Amino acid sequence: MPAPDSARTKIRVLVVDDSSFMQREITAILEAEGDMQVVGTAADGLEAIQARKALEPDVITMDINMPRLDGLEASRWIMAHCPAPIVIVSSYAPRNSLAAIEALEFGVIEVVEKPSGPVTLDLDRVRTDLVRYVRTASRIRVVRNASRMDSMPSFEKPPEQPLTEKPSAPPLPLETSSLPIIAVAASTGGPVAVRALLQGLDHKLNAAIVVCQHMPPRFTREFAIRLNEVTPFTVCEAEDRMVTNPGSVLVAPGGFHLELNGRETRIREGQPVNGARPSADLLFRSIACTTGRRAIGVVLTGMGEDGARGAIAIRENGGIVLAQDEESSVVFGMPAAAARMDAVDEVLPLESMPPALTGLVDHLNSLEAS
Repeated sequence: MPAPDSARTKIRVLVVDDSSFMQREITAILEAEGDMQVVGTAADGLEAIQARKALEPDVITMDINMPRLDGLEASRWIMAHCPAPIVIVSSYAPRNSLAAIEALEFGVIEVVEKPSGPVTLDLDRVRTDLVRYVRTASRIRVVRNASRMDSMPSFEKPPEQPLTEKPSAPPLPLETSSLPIIAVAASTGGPVAVRALLQGLDHKLNAAIVVCQHMPPRFTREFAIRLNEVTPFTVCEAEDRMVTNPGSVLVAPGGFHLELNGRETRIREGQPVNGARPSADLLFRSIACTTGRRAIGVVLTGMGEDGARGAIAIRENGGIVLAQDEESSVVFGMPAAAARMDAVDEVLPLESMPPALTGLVDHLNSLEAS
């Protein structure tokens, strides 16, 4: 019997979790929205694959730790064979978080950290993120993203001897403030974009790089570890009063705001800005105030408007802002907002950003030397 028209307009969700309690809780949260319908549940990865083929949901929520076939391998299979937008909903554990970061690299849309604790789990604190990410995922053209790892932009880099270890980044005095600072903002789709951006840059680039990636607390540490493994830079999660140096990348910790005072980090909790903590607006404003014309803002794929007002501050203080174009973005939200507010100097495809950034940094350093 055909579904009524009202049901057809709802976002059809498949909930995958080995806990029947969590299945019920996630179902209740989503169906309370009115525009979402949970069309099925699955208790492990094998059931998830069968349900994906049988039910054709618009979005799948996926746990990581499950029997028979875990969420990582199920997501990998689905994205390779019958792609659908997937939102990881998993409790934090080092194994889970590393798996979630890997899943983001092959096409999973977002990660939501579900509470871990007693049976009376309180999901209210993740309700907003879960609903927002499922709604956003339902609008993403996932067919294009199914083979994202195979279609990653490839960058030609200057030939050099293979590195046996990461280049050292010796501390430099804070008063050497002429160093250009590149601040990168990203949300949905960002882990893949940030990785591609860093892989396209030379580790000898004479600029400091800081990254604000919207991600749950604690997951950002594993994100930094992963970037450290697959890019030519020394990457770590930022701590308070660290100094930014060439050859290194600092990632804003989830659940905290990252700002720069010159080249020294300031980490604080504070309230979310634009619904985000860390907030790219705060990071951009801080480098605009202390770095002036040597500030370079980069707004990558993501939903919402975080980074747009901070990008205005960068431009008003003489800096430059680049934004990712719609075609190469998973979600053209943050870049579009910045462009709409006239806060962007140039909108570029992701693959064009590394050479553009290299040229900007070389130009800024030549001005300082002259």
